[in-house]
Amino acid sequence: KGQVELDAPVTKYLPDFRLATPGAEKGITVRHLLNHTSGLSDDGMPSTSLGAGSLSDELALLRQCTPSSTPGRAFAYFNGNYRLLGLIIERVSGTTYGDCLTAEIFKPLAMTSSAAGAVVMDRIPAGHGEIFGIPFARRQVYRPGALPSGYVASSVADLARFLVAELRAGNGEADVLSPETVKATWQPPGGQSEGYAMGWLVRARPGRPPMLAHGGSLESFQSFLCLDPQRK
Repeated sequence: KGQVELDAPVTKYLPDFRLATPGAEKGITVRHLLNHTSGLSDDGMPSTSLGAGSLSDELALLRQCTPSSTPGRAFAYFNGNYRLLGLIIERVSGTTYGDCLTAEIFKPLAMTSSAAGAVVMDRIPAGHGEIFGIPFARRQVYRPGALPSGYVASSVADLARFLVAELRAGNGEADVLSPETVKATWQPPGGQSEGYAMGWLVRARPGRPPMLAHGGSLESFQSFLCLDPQRK
């Protein structure tokens, strides 16, 4: 919708964004967050946050974070990047991150079994852990401050709908997802042929289009998605 500029500084949308190094936050853009090249990392945090508080609490915690490198220089996977992105979405849209996903993605793609936020805890079965090789059921703890970096509940059918929409848009077919936007999320920074793009890890294959993949895990659940644009 043109409401967020990828190369605008994060402080344009989060003017209360501060880091332990005065002024260091001014050079970080929205694109840097998406590419995990913000210069922020777990190494720079005195203590790693699990996101038990709100997204605003996560923003406040970054006042303790010392950048590990200058923005745009190096890749470092840091959940705090995507938690900031979630807060930007909330500030710009005027709604919650979960409600925004429902309105902009889930409903248009008929993903009727998908939800994000506290509501998911009532809709999913117990997950499982393992002790000495023996699995046991356990409920997943929900952490609202970590929602943009996890805690979206879905089904196999709904994930298939989303991935089909990604493939269609990536192949230039305009529908719910914008082809221009999706292609941008498939491209690592600096014109690289592989690496971390925007929510996708891109693996180059000589003479063939790259593969796209991403995984994630919580205490009781794991997920892994992979796309082959050439074979659809």
